[in-house]
Amino acid sequence: MTHRAVLLILTLALVFGLAATATAADTVPRMDKDTLKSRLGDPNLTIFDVRSNSDWKGSEYKLPGARHLDPNAVDAAIGSLDPEAEYVLYCA
Repeated sequence: MTHRAVLLILTLALVFGLAATATAADTVPRMDKDTLKSRLGDPNLTIFDVRSNSDWKGSEYKLPGARHLDPNAVDAAIGSLDPEAEYVLYCA
């Protein structure tokens, strides 16, 4: 992964399991880019890229192993995720 790609990453670490309601920004755990970089490939971490479909498809910069999650479908996806697992949402 290029240094440029790492610099483009804005990460938010979320643990789903809470109700699908808005959470105050100061209560959402954050993960800095260096921590995320060190955790790439961690089987206990699922990374979701929440860019729009067109941005996702048109980008050459994607984190290894990241899965695309339509930003308009996040609320619907929460119910199908393991509440004990760890997830990162990012938009580059």
